[in-house]
Amino acid sequence: SGVQVPLAPPPVRFTIMIDPQGDMRHPGRTLDGTDEETVTLDIAQQLKKAIEEHNPDIRVLITRDDAESKDPLQVASRANTSGVDLFITLSCY
Repeated sequence: SGVQVPLAPPPVRFTIMIDPQGDMRHPGRTLDGTDEETVTLDIAQQLKKAIEEHNPDIRVLITRDDAESKDPLQVASRANTSGVDLFITLSCY
């Protein structure tokens, strides 16, 4: 019988959750015909892409997509169950 080498556990990834403010029910302020919900989601998606391109060991989650409404308690619960290390809220005024 040979010596068995234990398998190393998978590396723990640093997780960032980005919470773009506004949603279908609460679009936020409007500037030049664009709602805050659209601007913050666009920024969140660009930030996610940039972080993941430069740091492949970082996992980035966004709290909503284009057609979602979100409840703050659901966002908090998702952050807690996803093992989030850093929570970023984006607002544009």
